[in-house]
Amino acid sequence: MRFPLALVPALLTPLILTILFVSPLWAVQLKPQLFSVNTKDSVILKSDIYSPINIGSDKKVVLLLHMLGHNRRDYDALISPLTSLGFEVIALDLRGHGQSTKRLDATSIDYKTFDQSAWAKLPNDIEKVIDQIIERDGQNTKIYIIGASIGANTAAIVGAKCASVPAVILLSPGLDYKGLKTEAALAQFKKPAFIVASKDDEYSFDSSNKLKSIDNKLFTLKALDNAGHGTDMLMNDQSLMAAVVDWLKKQANIK
Repeated sequence: MRFPLALVPALLTPLILTILFVSPLWAVQLKPQLFSVNTKDSVILKSDIYSPINIGSDKKVVLLLHMLGHNRRDYDALISPLTSLGFEVIALDLRGHGQSTKRLDATSIDYKTFDQSAWAKLPNDIEKVIDQIIERDGQNTKIYIIGASIGANTAAIVGAKCASVPAVILLSPGLDYKGLKTEAALAQFKKPAFIVASKDDEYSFDSSNKLKSIDNKLFTLKALDNAGHGTDMLMNDQSLMAAVVDWLKKQANIK
């Protein structure tokens, strides 16, 4: 069946409007810029920067820290919902993971060979990344951190020390992962924290309940059922991504 050419615009208009106003913004595929930071011991940390779709009057950054043995692509599904709210998003490969496996002298590192002293460098790495962001964007920049598993422990430790971090989201934190301990850090945190754990992840769930009890006013605990560990929970529980985005909107005072 052929349509007269004069009818084509009228036929396409509803389709275009559907795409623009019904399809979610996070269906858009964003292209990141590569961002590198050199650590104090010359490891080259690689990350992707995703620019915000809607830019507000103040600069807001979300820094994403993955779990052990994974990489920055763990958070792909979360990028567009955050950039559509005006956040710049930085997804980082932790040292020894993904593309963060080289030093300036071209020697390689691998998390599989790390001892506890190597894991202890993770918080310093993230502080260096934050310093670079502040140097680029100014002292008033707010940097929210979302971390999973060992990335969550790192987020808690860094957030407790950095005034530029107003809040953190901790996905499956533990009391102690590879020597990175959270109780003391959260005891001095004095800022909002959104803690998420699944009941089937026994160690993290028990740890999360204990961490929540440190500050029942500022800390929120979301308990899930059979959702797994770390960033796997974002895929296994349909409600979690929306809960993360909504909580960040509230903390950043986004209407």
